[in-house]
Amino acid sequence: MKKIIIIYILAIICTSCDDFLDAKPTKDIVTPNTEQALRALLDNAESLNRLPSISVLCSDEFITNDAGLRVYSSQWLRELYIWNPSPFGPDEFIADWSSPYQTIFTANVILEELPKIQGLSTEAFNDLKGSALFLRALSYYGLSQIFLPTYSELQSSDAKLVLRTSPNINQPINYVNGVEIYNQIFSDLEEAFELLPEVSQYPTRPVKNAVNALLARIYLSMEDYDNALTYANRTLSEDHMLMDYNEIPVRILPFQNFNSEVILYAELINYTFTAVLTSQVEPSLLASYATNDLRSKLFFTLRPNGFTNFTGNYTQIFRHFGGLAYNEVYLIAAEAEARVGSVNEGLNYLNQLLINRYESGWEPYQINNREELLNLVLAERRKELAFRGTRWSDLRRLNKDPRFQKTITRIVEGEEYRLEPNSPKYVIPIPPRELAFDAN
Repeated sequence: MKKIIIIYILAIICTSCDDFLDAKPTKDIVTPNTEQALRALLDNAESLNRLPSISVLCSDEFITNDAGLRVYSSQWLRELYIWNPSPFGPDEFIADWSSPYQTIFTANVILEELPKIQGLSTEAFNDLKGSALFLRALSYYGLSQIFLPTYSELQSSDAKLVLRTSPNINQPINYVNGVEIYNQIFSDLEEAFELLPEVSQYPTRPVKNAVNALLARIYLSMEDYDNALTYANRTLSEDHMLMDYNEIPVRILPFQNFNSEVILYAELINYTFTAVLTSQVEPSLLASYATNDLRSKLFFTLRPNGFTNFTGNYTQIFRHFGGLAYNEVYLIAAEAEARVGSVNEGLNYLNQLLINRYESGWEPYQINNREELLNLVLAERRKELAFRGTRWSDLRRLNKDPRFQKTITRIVEGEEYRLEPNSPKYVIPIPPRELAFDAN
């Protein structure tokens, strides 16, 4: 029987990401062979429920100054801030690549070992398998938004990702076209939906509605607005409650991590730029909030140095939220309705969200024009989902439409750097360290 080498079991909880990925497999490491061991692997949300945050670093949500740039922990972070097309050194460890593959490896371990465990109830088997499939799909989607071009460009692109569906580290590295990555994502999510429960007591565990919400997000990024609307509507058909921001006290970190809007809790990978005070909110974003918009008070903190920082995370800490939440799905539904020409329905979704975001007495929008609604939804999407990691995907798809194209500029040491619409820099290169490892 083929021996599966497990690089970590429960000890991963107290092992750093660098240590995990640099660890060498040994024959002394055992395979998890109980339901409890597999569940413990899946419940290590701090390691598994994480998504790339290059999407925040490279988009138009924050700026820093020269002094702030110098405190970044790695040179590659500074290079990506100015969109250097070759940002990574030959030996640099990039968690935005390695962390999703760590999750994929763990999911593959679960899927490989699960059928071997005796005495599992059908409910436990389905939950474990469905969770593993969901996390694998979520990780591949996160990778696709950073290291692959947009979906419509995949057929004409030679960009590839590693596809792993087995935990056997002795198998050859399999680089495949991005279309195959998406096929794997959809296959995993289709099966996961049939297996996952309706509800869970832990928001870090996926449920059926998390599948619906993730598919709505994926189809929006693909510009498949019909399917985005289908899955957004399915998500919103479940019982849920939006928070009324009038009831949230104004303070630093005002939101609970497991609040009523969270469908699946996940965080963006943490780097120095996500927490340092010199990472200030991009001025045009900050200026886009009206004076009676409660998000301007709850999302941002003005520091003594005059910088304004984003502190409105749905994590209750300074790490950015990257999970799935109902407020995002309302905006997906609103945009998709506008795209397919259903103005009244789209406006209704938008107003349902915004009445919980403005001070009491705010008058809902009255719009009859499809173009006006679409512009409004996109503006609200940028404001509502700030620092969630979704803006990069939005820029990539919106730049294809001349109406919404945007050039981003940054100044470093007196020199201006520009990210033009549809630039090849919207696809981040695979780190050389990984390519060299794969070649061995």
